[in-house]
Amino acid sequence: MTAHRTRRRSAAYAALAIGLSGTLALTGCSGNAKKSRSKSQKQTSSSAGSSSASSSSSKSKKRRVIGGGAGAGAASRAAGTCIPTADSLRFFQKASPSHVVVEFTNRSGSPCKLYDAPALRFGAAKEPLGFLEGGPSMVGHSVALRPRGHAWASIPTTTAATRGTKQTFATVEFLGNGLRGAHRGPARVDFPGGPVSVGPAAKVTDWQVSLTKAELKSGSAG
Repeated sequence: MTAHRTRRRSAAYAALAIGLSGTLALTGCSGNAKKSRSKSQKQTSSSAGSSSASSSSSKSKKRRVIGGGAGAGAASRAAGTCIPTADSLRFFQKASPSHVVVEFTNRSGSPCKLYDAPALRFGAAKEPLGFLEGGPSMVGHSVALRPRGHAWASIPTTTAATRGTKQTFATVEFLGNGLRGAHRGPARVDFPGGPVSVGPAAKVTDWQVSLTKAELKSGSAG
């Protein structure tokens, strides 16, 4: 009788152990499944965040590229130094008071700058005229011209020494924008409208954006 009860208890304990083992196994599977789902969700979230960051970075790079291109375009449109040519310069003489006008037209398709005063040699003169306003300097005067824009300089010729003799051509150089004193040119300019009278003692004003200003600078405004 005792042996029979012992066998029944052993069987009951074995069944209980099997049941507990199954429950624990199910609990473990459930926990592992939850952990797996949580890990998967984190990976998906991380992937989405990475994709968003990548997209944002790409847009930022595109904006930077576009901005740089605009800056480069603006830089490429900066005014260079004007270049003297025979068809861009004109000389004519005015009276009361007497003075010679130098007119420059920017015939290029780009803006350009003129610095200080033109360097002028009339006829066979070896030296250029003096500068009425002191000549070139490192912080010198300049004017910016648009395409087809004009600038003027004036040479007062109110005395015998400044009036000199009649001249039929001039050699023109422009002060450059590099070492300030370098020249661009030279260009020979003939006077098809007739000779002008300029002597070696004459001096020329700086370039101005209007003829009136140039004449005022030289004291030649009528």
